Amino acid sequence: MNQYEHKIVRIKRKSIWNNIIDYEGLEAELNELGKQGWEVVSTVNSSMYESKFTGTIIILKRQKN
Repeated sequence: MNQYEHKIVRIKRKSIWNNIIDYEGLEAELNELGKQGWEVVSTVNSSMYESKFTGTIIILKRQKN
């Protein structure tokens, strides 16, 4: 049976004052993770005010060796 490990990446904004996403930085980060064997499996919009994070996270997985 295959076993997987998972990683969560928070989408970074260009500024804390707006919701503009650094698409070039995100693409570079995802491409680097892809070279390491990570695959995006889902995205989640989060509104966790108590933990001080609101935004989108990306969930990745790769097969364990």
